[in-house]
Amino acid sequence: MQRREKVKEAMVHAWSSYERYAWGNDELQPQSKDGVNSFGGLGATLIDSLDTLYIMGLDEQFQRAR
Repeated sequence: MQRREKVKEAMVHAWSSYERYAWGNDELQPQSKDGVNSFGGLGATLIDSLDTLYIMGLDEQFQRAR
């Protein structure tokens, strides 16, 4: 498997976990599977991930995040 595909696979895994356990929160705490709002509840992960989802061609995830 090419490095590009491994990176994309890791992003899908991380994003899916965020969607499942911390949707709308700033961050996911992976060990406790809790969402936390350490940036004032602005949805920091959502905002910070939009460009990455778009560039990686993860269109379904991008549309859900918009």
